Amino acid sequence: MKCPFCGEDSFAKKKNIMDGWTLVKTVSVCALCGKELPEKEPAGAENKTDARRAGLAALLGEDLPEKVTLAGSSERDFCRNCRHFIEHPFRTLCGRNGSAADPMGSCPEFEERH
Repeated sequence: MKCPFCGEDSFAKKKNIMDGWTLVKTVSVCALCGKELPEKEPAGAENKTDARRAGLAALLGEDLPEKVTLAGSSERDFCRNCRHFIEHPFRTLCGRNGSAADPMGSCPEFEERH
């Protein structure tokens, strides 16, 4: 990249701006002159993912497939999404009856977590 301040071919490096021992912000600076570079508008994660997918499809010479979305609520009715699901480092439990629960299992007494 060409630095807008010194005009030399350089690269950007990250610099931490500190207030005592507290990190205030991290900025990009020119590696040669050390001046702060203007920040570009960050692209949204969704746009970035779409750009990667489009680039890969172009590389392979294929059309971009449509995104798949899950429509019904039955796809989300897993124990891990239930309000009675208790996650523990050694095992998972059902808070309703205290038995072992499979996170990907389903239950007729499912109640959505809020």
